[in-house]
Amino acid sequence: IDHLTYSASQYSMRGLFQKHRQVFLLLLAVKVPLSNGEISPEEFSIFVKGGASLDIQSAIQTKPREWIDDKAWCNVLELSKLSSFRHLPEMLQKNEQMWKAWYELEAPESKPLPDGLDQRYSKFQRLLLIRCLREDRTMVASSSFIAETLGPRYIEPVALNLDTIVQQESTSRTPIIFLLSAGSEPSSLIDSLSRKRKKELKYISMGQGQEVQARRLISEGMKSGGWVLLQNCHLGLKFLPEVELTLSKTPEEEMNPEFRLFITTEPHPKFPVAILQNSLKLTNETDAGLKAGLKRCFNWVNQDLLDCMPRKEWIPMLYMMCFLHTIVQERRKFGPLGWNVPYEFNQTDLETSVQFLQNQFILTDFKKGGLSWITLKYMICEVMYGGKISDRYDRRLFTTFGNLWIGPQLFEKNFVFQGSAYNIPQGQDIQTFRNAIEKLPLFDPPELFGLHPNADIMYRTKQSQQVLLTILDIQPKDNIAAEVVSQPGKGRLQQIVTRETQVLAITEDLLSKLPMDFQKDTVAERIRKLGGFSPLNIFLSQEIDALQSVVNLVRSTLNELKLAIAGTITMSAASQEALTSLYDSRVPSMWGKISWHSPSLGNWFSDLIARKDQLNKWLSYGPPPAFWLGGLFNPNGFFTAVKQEAARGKNLALDTVILQTTVINKDREAIREPPIEGVYIYGLYLEGAGWSRNKSCLVEAQSKALFTPLPVVHITAVSEKNIDPNSVYVTPCYKNPLRTERNFFFGGDLKTQENPAKRGVGGVAFFCYDLV
Repeated sequence: IDHLTYSASQYSMRGLFQKHRQVFLLLLAVKVPLSNGEISPEEFSIFVKGGASLDIQSAIQTKPREWIDDKAWCNVLELSKLSSFRHLPEMLQKNEQMWKAWYELEAPESKPLPDGLDQRYSKFQRLLLIRCLREDRTMVASSSFIAETLGPRYIEPVALNLDTIVQQESTSRTPIIFLLSAGSEPSSLIDSLSRKRKKELKYISMGQGQEVQARRLISEGMKSGGWVLLQNCHLGLKFLPEVELTLSKTPEEEMNPEFRLFITTEPHPKFPVAILQNSLKLTNETDAGLKAGLKRCFNWVNQDLLDCMPRKEWIPMLYMMCFLHTIVQERRKFGPLGWNVPYEFNQTDLETSVQFLQNQFILTDFKKGGLSWITLKYMICEVMYGGKISDRYDRRLFTTFGNLWIGPQLFEKNFVFQGSAYNIPQGQDIQTFRNAIEKLPLFDPPELFGLHPNADIMYRTKQSQQVLLTILDIQPKDNIAAEVVSQPGKGRLQQIVTRETQVLAITEDLLSKLPMDFQKDTVAERIRKLGGFSPLNIFLSQEIDALQSVVNLVRSTLNELKLAIAGTITMSAASQEALTSLYDSRVPSMWGKISWHSPSLGNWFSDLIARKDQLNKWLSYGPPPAFWLGGLFNPNGFFTAVKQEAARGKNLALDTVILQTTVINKDREAIREPPIEGVYIYGLYLEGAGWSRNKSCLVEAQSKALFTPLPVVHITAVSEKNIDPNSVYVTPCYKNPLRTERNFFFGGDLKTQENPAKRGVGGVAFFCYDLV
């Protein structure tokens, strides 16, 4: 059975992307002990969901210590509902020093649990505890769990032997499908094998009008026994059912057994299922990391390219271009912290930049002067690579890299990119550079990309969240759950609770907490008392309408769901989606479309109540001393209203007024009165840096502090502002960490003692609320 399990897992994993292989192995390791009772359904549910269903505002009021993350504390409270973990909150308080030391370890999964819990907990319970307290280490701990449960060989890389697959597994009627990913190109692998096997390979890139040629190649290959490669079939999906029919219906005497059909395609939701089921699925992802990226670059660079220019500046410039190309590609793994938009920089960008560099060397008269650095920076940063960049702050970031690395400083003896290990190798021979690349470390620290070490924690946290979300999405929707309850005189009993019963209880709870409706007449009367239709009062009216729409939708959805569960009305598709979302502790998509992003149902509902409270107080008592910016639907409209009022007060044209920001280093509770001019706002979070109240400037973020709360910020509207570009970093402000133009508000002026360029490369920005 062990051999069959391993063979089946290897067969399955070779057709999965790397990010999905962890999901597959984790489920494989969990399902058997889950079915035989070694892992309880409640433990598995908490592992996947954590404390997402809890009201975070109520939960953090019971948090005993500040060093515990708010989300981690919600997970602990949810975990304490299990009998094995019921004393966990007390343990965290009693042995605080021991638990804090373990919590702050870089790799806590490799160390014993505090309070001798290793002897009391199973392998999965240990993994569950790590997932709840240190979500960023979940995938690392999962790998250890898989190795301990299934065996170390399961977590080893899956080797792709195309020769064996073609000869032993595939047939003339079984196509081989390569699933494409960024940077992968299996065509060269197929071409190399065809040469080795002395097979004629004919290929065509699919697209509009290519069906006739593809049909001819397949027909000829079936007769001659040649190989056919259909590239980019996601661009010719309508032709694939015909291919499947041809392979299955062609008579045996017309099909040469040596014929093989290869298909490359990007994942597509409309890819025909029939051809997928009858094919061999393979992935051929490129290795990630700076070392792997530079190796790919220097597989393209050859000795002739190194020798093509006699100038000593040529080789350092060529290496810099390869290094820059790899860095901007690898920053994508950090998500919006790396790039606001994940651009697909490719080999063509590097080749055209190097070609332009060659032309500049040829055209430059070095006797009269050196290279034109301004020209080089502009063409590389604004045209060659910058032509793909659509976001203003991404463009600023790439320009910063250009300013750091494209210049005469590149030729200084002690020049390094980031860190002492990353300098330019000295030599003229291609093998010297390849050997130097082989000596580079496998792990790329975030500092290499100009980011804070917390960026790696953020990356691992999002990676864990994505895996857990995928597991949650693929769980059966008709399952039942066992719930342990206590009954007087009968001890702890187990009763079966259906999914609908649990959702019904959630629905009743949410309806009981749902705020009351705004009354139109009352709202109109109170706005009149506040001064009528001034810019801020008009904005208030719009916010009330928007929130009331959300409240109406939530109430109607929950009431319809109650009736559908009771069988009074038919369960609609919308109600079914709401039922699944509530059961999974997620926000139903119909709510999210007209409201705001939130990582969990508990967070979202807490925000709903807090937003209603802010608008109620504003409506009843006038503008608050400080506004919670994250509680507004349209912050851009709010800032426009602020500028309108300032323009009227100063008798200025609206289009000449700009926003000026000043951090006043006070908490919201200390603000009793609104400012004489402008507004106070609070609830902003910094990412990529910290804030020093003593120095009133940006500083390095504390370890594991992914988001740093900013003090109250004073927003005023002025006709012009004078800032020192060497001591002020223009910090983009977004609605949430999904840094899109749609979420962008303004650029805030934050003082910094470091070079502002460092903050730009570090991806420093601030948000109305976090989504971690």
